Amino acid sequence: MDFFVTNDSGRTLNRFSQDLQIIDMELPLSFIGTSISALAVVAQCVVIVVESPWTGFAVLLLVITLFFVLRVYLRTSRRLRYLDIEMKSPVLSLLMESIDGLATVRAFGWTEWYLRRGLKVLGQAQVPFHLLQTAQVTLNLCLDLLVAMLAIVVVSIAVGTHSTSSGGLGLTLLNVVGLGQSVKIVVHFYTALEITLGAVARIRDFTLQTESENSGREEPPADWPRSGAIQFENVTLSHS
Repeated sequence: MDFFVTNDSGRTLNRFSQDLQIIDMELPLSFIGTSISALAVVAQCVVIVVESPWTGFAVLLLVITLFFVLRVYLRTSRRLRYLDIEMKSPVLSLLMESIDGLATVRAFGWTEWYLRRGLKVLGQAQVPFHLLQTAQVTLNLCLDLLVAMLAIVVVSIAVGTHSTSSGGLGLTLLNVVGLGQSVKIVVHFYTALEITLGAVARIRDFTLQTESENSGREEPPADWPRSGAIQFENVTLSHS
């Protein structure tokens, strides 16, 4: 009972609904999508390097730059997604409180107050979501710029060295264009995988930190209660 006293119902409902849904539905899809898209990126990089060997240095530079971009993005998106999950708890708490006390709310005329409170917590819950979408749009812009730079490098090397045939140059440019989309898919699925692992961590913390009723506390004897009698001692009653 200590857990239900110190934690509101919305947080508990959030763990047993959204977190479990993320683990059951999004985690397998994110893992499979990350694996397949990563293999596609590797295959496209191999084709680009084979058709234009000098482009391998540009691909290596692209990978290093992308590593630092993703390092910042993953930290930001992971924290924003965690806040997005946490900020939904007040919404669920207010919803359950309104449903349980609907008769009281109507009797005392608190409808307008609950409506304003609901709009406020709903607006607060949307802030991390919009920031997360902004971070994703910024990442897509950075990836498009990096792929455009890679395409310029490929064309410059082909024109300057004349070491790539027209067919090989076309194949290389086609894979460069597809590489940008593949990298976006990898980042999307890998970020989703990181987010789902955050839900796993929340469930794990809940499992390890929540004290059980069978944790060694003093328990009543097996034959308790021995009788159904009620005994009053030093009780004073009054009625006015």
